[in-house]
Amino acid sequence: MGRGASVRVSLRFAAASSQGTVNLQAQGTPGVSSDIAASEDLLNWLDLGSVLADTNNLMQFDDINAPPTPPVSTRPPRNN
Repeated sequence: MGRGASVRVSLRFAAASSQGTVNLQAQGTPGVSSDIAASEDLLNWLDLGSVLADTNNLMQFDDINAPPTPPVSTRPPRNN
């Protein structure tokens, strides 16, 4: 699948700890990698990394460098 291809990904769970770690869990297509990005204003996005859906369609991404404040908004993963 080429970069920018559209594939449905469902965000299942997102949680932030008091230490600044954000955990995202999503469902996607097995074996398909998705980019993770974050934004403080929903206009400017910072790429955080990518995650690969496992054979059960599940993806998990832990952002251990997330700032505790201000809160960030996270968009659903974008497939590569």
